[in-house]
Amino acid sequence: MIWQMRKSIRPINLRRIIELASIAIDEGKITENLVSKKLNTSQKQARELLRELSRMNLLKVELEYFIPTEKSREILYYYERENWEGIHNFLFMNYDFYNIFITKLSKGPPRLKDELLNELSHIEDIVYNNTAIDILCDWAERLGQVQRNLYNNKYYLLRKEEITHQHFLKVIEECYSNLNVKTRPGIKIIYVEIARLRELVCEYLKIKRDIFDKFLEHLFLKNIGRMELSGAPLTTSAKKSPTSLKFLERGEKENILSPQYKTIREGRGLEVNGKLYHYIGIFGKLG
Repeated sequence: MIWQMRKSIRPINLRRIIELASIAIDEGKITENLVSKKLNTSQKQARELLRELSRMNLLKVELEYFIPTEKSREILYYYERENWEGIHNFLFMNYDFYNIFITKLSKGPPRLKDELLNELSHIEDIVYNNTAIDILCDWAERLGQVQRNLYNNKYYLLRKEEITHQHFLKVIEECYSNLNVKTRPGIKIIYVEIARLRELVCEYLKIKRDIFDKFLEHLFLKNIGRMELSGAPLTTSAKKSPTSLKFLERGEKENILSPQYKTIREGRGLEVNGKLYHYIGIFGKLG
């Protein structure tokens, strides 16, 4: 079975990658017809899925069959343990589209999809289009290795190294000041949304939202009197973000392993000592 490898990415989501690897391991060898029946897709879609997994080194071709490689077992091992970083690293090492995308994202400031597309459109031998960027951004975000500012939709690769208290303190004061804009001359809003502050600080430092929460809670408890947290009325916009967080979860154990997609459109506040806060005000120099 011989085909001309296309340079453009075929539409495929993480769920299909896991499902197809699962089918291949269970069956031992698979065909387009079998995949079409198992996944309820057209023959054309089944063919494209099989070819794309071959490019990821998850399948190899023997006569008219597609045979799972040991890498299929590897990616399912990560999935079963909900090791999303393991799947991210696997794709980075085995799939050229993802490798180039992540490498580009690791350099320079956070970018919008259009900016990434413009940079990647000049890559030789590989075609990046809007569909490819949508797919790769979705993969990286759901695998928890890339975050997106929910207010400006800029993507950034999360840093590996730890940050210091002083670094966090400097950035949060700068970001708070940027958000604490004047509504009219001489008057500032004082309290800003924690959800909005979180997105700005995380983008600047390229850190996970949970790390922001840990540092902010510590900072608040250390600066009571100079920092104040406040709740919010039920109808406040602070409880809803303009775009959704994207997650991946392991599905229930069935005949075919299939991850579940989850989205949350919620402006996360900060929980301290069992109480949830949505606004922050700073009234003095923090330490």
